[in-house]
Amino acid sequence: MKKFYLTTAIDYANGSPHLGHAYEKILADVIARIKRLQGTETRFVTGLDEHGQKVQQGADAEGIEPQQRCDRIAEEFKEILSTLKISNDDYIRTTEARHKKVVCERYRLQRTAARTSGFAKSTCSRNRWSRLVSTAGGTRSTT
Repeated sequence: MKKFYLTTAIDYANGSPHLGHAYEKILADVIARIKRLQGTETRFVTGLDEHGQKVQQGADAEGIEPQQRCDRIAEEFKEILSTLKISNDDYIRTTEARHKKVVCERYRLQRTAARTSGFAKSTCSRNRWSRLVSTAGGTRSTT
């Protein structure tokens, strides 16, 4: 059986859904439904990006924590999917543990491949990576 993977752009948690979000989801839904009718195994995914300066600014303006704001906005986006009867198979939020796990694993695999090919030695240094991560408030993995 053929397989087809469809994802929308991930929406940003800096505001409520609007007509443009609905339009994109409806078009993607039409494609997913057609593929399914054609007998193609289809996986249709959408989600929410919960990181960014505008998320922080919006939360500050409301006097709440960014995660509280993201939780509320995520529910608004899920509600519009339900109201429009969008047939997505999954909804992924970038603050979910499963998303973070996959991103970390992808990053680890890419770093390993870059080191193996010699690419990392020519374009990145551990010190540069450490500076980038520390300025972003994160921690550096040693793997």
